[in-house]
Amino acid sequence: MESTTAVNLSPACRTRSLLFGVIALAGSLLLATVLAKLGVYWAWRLLLILPFLFAAHGFLQGLYGT
Repeated sequence: MESTTAVNLSPACRTRSLLFGVIALAGSLLLATVLAKLGVYWAWRLLLILPFLFAAHGFLQGLYGT
């Protein structure tokens, strides 16, 4: 049986989303490192979930085309 999946995004849009995911992940890791080195209170570091979610969203769109 062949599995057919519908891809909602064009190849250019998938590439752009994947690039956004990579940049967002790199920025999130850099920001997390800076905040940890500065000794910022742990509750403020919880706000890092947002850039990591943006990175995950970019990866999912780029890799799976949804």
